[in-house]
Amino acid sequence: MVQSIVVGAGLAAEISLGPSVTASWLLFEVLRWSFGLCGVLALLWMARRTLEIPNTQSATGILYVAVLGVFIGELTGLLLSAESVYPL
Repeated sequence: MVQSIVVGAGLAAEISLGPSVTASWLLFEVLRWSFGLCGVLALLWMARRTLEIPNTQSATGILYVAVLGVFIGELTGLLLSAESVYPL
């Protein structure tokens, strides 16, 4: 939650600079938010709901996908932050 707030503030500050926003940067930012931050929360919710059924094997698979989402989100964030002034 705190990471989303920091990344959101960095995103707002980076967009306010203006000329550094390109189409590829925007696509990477969408990937970061859709799969790296919001997607992980959705997958965690899905795993929690799956455990209410008691189906631990399916919940484990969903958690593996969530871990991959975290890796993809963090690597995308590192790639974006290398070229920007603010943390993304």
